[in-house]
Amino acid sequence: MNSPFLAAAAAMAFIAASPHASAAPAVAAVGCTNSGCNNKDPNAMGCGADATTLDSASNQGVTVDLRYSRTCNAAWARVRATGTDHDEPNQYVNFWTYGSSAKNGNPEIQAAGDCCVSGATTQYTAMISYTNWVWARFYNGQGQFGAITGRH
Repeated sequence: MNSPFLAAAAAMAFIAASPHASAAPAVAAVGCTNSGCNNKDPNAMGCGADATTLDSASNQGVTVDLRYSRTCNAAWARVRATGTDHDEPNQYVNFWTYGSSAKNGNPEIQAAGDCCVSGATTQYTAMISYTNWVWARFYNGQGQFGAITGRH
C-alpha cells in the first residue's frame, strides 16, 4: 500500500528519532526550593545560577546585596568589600538576611554571616525562603550600623 499518509508518518518518525532533532533546553537541577533552602548555601545548592540582585546598599567600602533565585524561591545576602577601609586588625562585617510575613514586621526568620574584611572579598549568608518580605543589612566590627536594603 503506497499511501501518502504512510509516507508522511514514516518521515515524521525518522525526524523524531534523528539525533539532530532539537530538544527543549535542560533545566539545571537545584538542591532545594522554598523553605527547604533555609540555612543552606546558595552556591552549593545551585541557586546562585539564576540569581538576581533585588537591592543593594553601601557604606564604608562595603556593599550588601539582597540576592534572589527564582528557581529556588529563596533569598540571601552577599557582602562585597571593595575598598581598604576595613584593613585595621579585628575589623569585620556582620550581615544578615531577614524574612517577615508583614512588610514592616519584625524578623521571623534570619540567616547570618560574618567575615573578616581585608581588602576586596565576597561572602554570602545562608538562604531563607522567599515567601514574604526579605531584606539584608550589615554592621561593621565596631557594632556600628553599615547599611540596609529595602524590603522586597
